[in-house]
Parts: sequence; C-alpha cells; structure tokens
Amino acid sequence: MTTTRPQAAHEPIDLRGPEFAEDPFRTIERIRSAGRVVRGRFLDNSEVLLVAGDEDVRSILSDRRFVTDPANVPGGDPGNRRSEMLRVLGVRSDLVSYLTDTILDKDGVDHVRLRKLVSRTFTVRRVNELRPRIRRAAEELLAALPEHADDDGTVDLLKHFA
Repeated sequence: MTTTRPQAAHEPIDLRGPEFAEDPFRTIERIRSAGRVVRGRFLDNSEVLLVAGDEDVRSILSDRRFVTDPANVPGGDPGNRRSEMLRVLGVRSDLVSYLTDTILDKDGVDHVRLRKLVSRTFTVRRVNELRPRIRRAAEELLAALPEHADDDGTVDLLKHFA
C-alpha cells in the first residue's frame, strides 16, 4: 500500500448519524468514492481515517503495526468501540457480547491461537461437506422470497435472504 493522505476536499464522513445506521452500505460507497483514505468522525466524535478499497484494507489487515484491540495502543482508550457501534446500529444489548471479544478483536499471539483453532474446523474438506446443507438452505430462502415481495416485486435481500 502506498502512503496516501486523506482527501482534504471532503468533509469528514460522520459515522454517528442515522444515515450510517440505516444504510451502512451507502456510507461505505461514499468512502470508496471519496478517495483511498478519507477523514471520518467516529461515535465518540473522535477523528478517524476510513479505508474501503480492497487492496488497501488487505494491506492494513496484514500489517502488524495496525491493531484491533484499543488496549494495545500505547496511551489509547481501551473502551470497546465495536460494542458502542453495534448498539448505535440497533443490535440488542443482550446480543452485543456475542459479537464482541471475538477473534476479530484479538491481536498478535491471541489472534493466531484462535485462528489456528478455527482453521482446523474450516478445512476445504469440511466446507465441501457443508455445501449441500448450505445449498438447501439457500434454495429454501430463495423459494420464500416471493412471499416477502412488495407490490412492485422488490424484496429486501438482507432481511429475507442474508
């Protein structure tokens, strides 16, 4: 990844507003169209840099200088921002704990240890064994889509399929 400064011409993309909670995909598209790295405002009003390009994201995720757990940033606030984000997005509070403190929140040795445990389960052979079951579930969901169609024939795929 080449070093790229945030686009100065754009106002920071606000992740606190209802637009992001209602349609995060539109916000992600705004980030992509604004440039490789853009300024944003996080839930606590802190300034953040947002990256949405596949190549740039892969580069960042594989660079050990970047961490996921705020507790691993010297002088950083160890508060769990993912929990806060999930609450803003409307995830029920009793479900938040199941979506945080996971492998996605771990860095370094902890991440590698958990990844090894998970990777043994998701071998090519095991995934191929699951394929018929997944295909059946997808076919059932697709067959039920007409029941959920609006008058104009549109269906919310996130709600009724994904």
